Amino acid sequence: MKRGSATEDAGDPSGVTDDLRALQAAGLAVLRQFADTFSALRALLRADMALARSAVVGALVLASTGVLFGVIGLLLATALVVACLVAYAGLSWPAALVITLAGALLLAVLAGLLAWRSLRDANFAATRRQLARMRGREPDPDMPEPPAGSGDASAPAAASAPGPGPAVAEPHEGEVATAPPPAEGDTEPHREPRA
Repeated sequence: MKRGSATEDAGDPSGVTDDLRALQAAGLAVLRQFADTFSALRALLRADMALARSAVVGALVLASTGVLFGVIGLLLATALVVACLVAYAGLSWPAALVITLAGALLLAVLAGLLAWRSLRDANFAATRRQLARMRGREPDPDMPEPPAGSGDASAPAAASAPGPGPAVAEPHEGEVATAPPPAEGDTEPHREPRA
């Protein structure tokens, strides 16, 4: 037994086993530090989430209070307009209420139209138009075309332009335009750019 261990020690250079053990210990220490860091970050994230939750609840309560007092203010302003129409314009109460109601409905319709108009940009019209062209179909006629002068007008036209070969890039300064490689039956040689 002693002879076998002596041959093992003679086969190993001196200190390699100790170095491997030290390396293993250092690796385990690094892994422990990573685990401790991960645990600390997880605790910090939990605390931040709890803080954010309480902040959101507080903000919602304050926003609801603000909306409530805003609605009360609008109702009081409407009542003031009605009272002024009755007192200074000499209108009857029903006429003043109808005028105020018509003004409120007009503002509501105007706000709704503006909201609908701003939501037109959220229907992915350019993407749907391009997908329709890629499938070989014409886009729906009710799909709005991009406004003139926007960058979208040229991209779909270039992508949908029929052509036998690959697209040719525009030449840079000092370069001569080259044609795409000839098709199978073509005998015209390919010209290289001028140096």
